[in-house]
Amino acid sequence: MTIQIENASKMVLRDDKHQRIMTAWFLVACGLVFTFFLSHYIMVPMFAGLGLAAVGAFILFDTRRVTIELDKGTGRIHVVLEGLKKKEERNLGMGQISKVVLRKLMQTSTVSVSRGLASARNYYQFTLVFVIDQKGELPFDFGQVECGITNLILSPDEQKREDAAQIASFIGAPLEFSAP
Repeated sequence: MTIQIENASKMVLRDDKHQRIMTAWFLVACGLVFTFFLSHYIMVPMFAGLGLAAVGAFILFDTRRVTIELDKGTGRIHVVLEGLKKKEERNLGMGQISKVVLRKLMQTSTVSVSRGLASARNYYQFTLVFVIDQKGELPFDFGQVECGITNLILSPDEQKREDAAQIASFIGAPLEFSAP
């Protein structure tokens, strides 16, 4: 998520999901190549290609770009969730946000490598949550940070904490950090 400060009274948060969209287009393209160029007489590459294209299309239609406009001048928060299928908009007052929570989760994904071996990749997943007065929550993906040996020296979440603190102070709500 990128933070843009347009002026002293307006901040814009954006998450365009570029990597996810490019991955989806790559899957669609590979699926079409399999389907049309590699499957002249064999059915397996055709079904594999159609499957890849279908997964890519699903990811494209499921991905939503997020834009959050924080405007101190009007005291409003304008949230836009935009995908290929639909566009959702929501307006909130800054006074409705009782606190901002930065959640940190450690996640592991397993990746297969050559010779049937598997490799585990650990990373921290950050979620920024606007807690609303009516006990509702608006969670937003706030990014990932790789886990590694250098994290013992340099804290991986310092930049995320600073960004979340900047957003919370702009809104005028307290920041809470939640980690396992």
